[in-house]
Amino acid sequence: MVLARITNKVQKILSSGEYAGAIWTQGSPRIEETMYWFNLALDVTVPICGNAAQRYNGMISNDGPKNLVDSVEYLSSKAWSDENGRDRAGTVLVQDQRVFASRDVMKGDARPAAMSRPAGMAA
Repeated sequence: MVLARITNKVQKILSSGEYAGAIWTQGSPRIEETMYWFNLALDVTVPICGNAAQRYNGMISNDGPKNLVDSVEYLSSKAWSDENGRDRAGTVLVQDQRVFASRDVMKGDARPAAMSRPAGMAA
């Protein structure tokens, strides 16, 4: 029920025409599932980037801030845009200075700190 409520709210917000895109931040244990679900359930024309950090904020080499910067760069690049300015890439996960299609991301390990990686990429 909570997932349906979140999906409906995101749909309404991103369909309003007030936003050029979205960054969804969430803990790494569930980000893959959420981005995949949004890709299936949302009917929006703006891009959505998922972000999760593998290290806690304040740790040496924490990756969260860099993932956010990379998401902003992706959104502002318009690399996701078709000739009409609509999102053609679907939801993505931005991590480790790379952009992954949400349908290609899978867990590398079941641990909460496990790194997400595209399908077929060795751990």
